[in-house]
Amino acid sequence: MKKFESMTLIALGAALIAALSPFTIPLGPIPITLQTLAIGLIASIYRPKEATLSVVIYLLLGAIGLPVFAGGHGGIASFYGPTAGFLFFFPLKAKSNSCRALATGMRRKHKISGMICRLSFCATRFD
Repeated sequence: MKKFESMTLIALGAALIAALSPFTIPLGPIPITLQTLAIGLIASIYRPKEATLSVVIYLLLGAIGLPVFAGGHGGIASFYGPTAGFLFFFPLKAKSNSCRALATGMRRKHKISGMICRLSFCATRFD
């Protein structure tokens, strides 16, 4: 049962990043997106392995051509543009933030309810 829960959380994390990445504020060649917020949110709730795998699956979905990156882009060409550095360091950001959250004891017992609470806080804060 633990393996099934872990796989479900990884898939939900990748879906959350993909769902929030189209929301952009275009400022030059590198837009401001909500995918960095989603990665930080996932890293603060998930264990390091699950957070990193969520981001890696998100990057693989974009690499095979699904339009999950900022602005609805996808494909291997996204890894050669001006935003490639962000994409390459997203897994490292997820792992380091998750390890830091685990070390400081900021992890919640109920991961899904914690994610919903944090998303609702962000939605009310930015409205």
